[in-house]
Amino acid sequence: MLTASELDRVAYEIHTLGFSIVEDVIDVGLVSRLRKDLIETIAVDQAKWKHRPQKSEDLIVNLAIYGGAFLDLLGSPVMHQIFERFLTPTCILYNYGSTFLLPGGKPASMNIHVDSPRVIPGYDDGLIMTLALDNFTNENGATLYLPGSQNLEKTPDAATFERYATSVARPAGAAVFFKPRCFHRASANTTSEIRCGVTVYAVRAFMKQRFDFPRMIPPEAVAALPAKTRKFLGFDARVPADMAEYYVDAADRLYKADQG
Repeated sequence: MLTASELDRVAYEIHTLGFSIVEDVIDVGLVSRLRKDLIETIAVDQAKWKHRPQKSEDLIVNLAIYGGAFLDLLGSPVMHQIFERFLTPTCILYNYGSTFLLPGGKPASMNIHVDSPRVIPGYDDGLIMTLALDNFTNENGATLYLPGSQNLEKTPDAATFERYATSVARPAGAAVFFKPRCFHRASANTTSEIRCGVTVYAVRAFMKQRFDFPRMIPPEAVAALPAKTRKFLGFDARVPADMAEYYVDAADRLYKADQG
């Protein structure tokens, strides 16, 4: 867990720069498990969906459905400390995907971009964590972020971006937390090894998730989850599918009270 002063420092950097690097978000054991599972899941996900439209060979868009270490990460106390500082304790998961970079690959993320179309001055509706499962270096494609660009409404020109952008190179187990409106782009992986990481995108509880995680995660996996992880996955912010699900006691409602 972060101390109060450490959390204040992270919050200051995110508010002013648009991003902050936080080391030791998880322990080395979970880092190792996540990397192993990610490498295995790349092949599984590609084999299952490669014939579908929009399937990219260098992106897994939904890691939550694969369970195991991926669900364990969603209970990270440090991650929740930072998400809750910006989005309140009722925040939920919007998206949970990979950020692996193949040697010599040229993914769309190498273009200057943001992860949200919305500009809401003075209000945070989302925050993103990208966790390094390998050492992220300038050689294997550490992402570049443009400090202060979370306040821009238009994409900065390439010259401005390249002049002022900052690399978020960091060791395995460290994460960069950033505002979805902070302009960034992936760098090239010039090594011979795949570079692995995962990205967790949190939003306010009243916002629509990218996937219906409560329905997509196998019931046996759900049963083993801590209450906080279930809440983060959106189990307390579901809407009824019929009137019978609506007309129930308050404790049994799918959408709990006071969800922000």
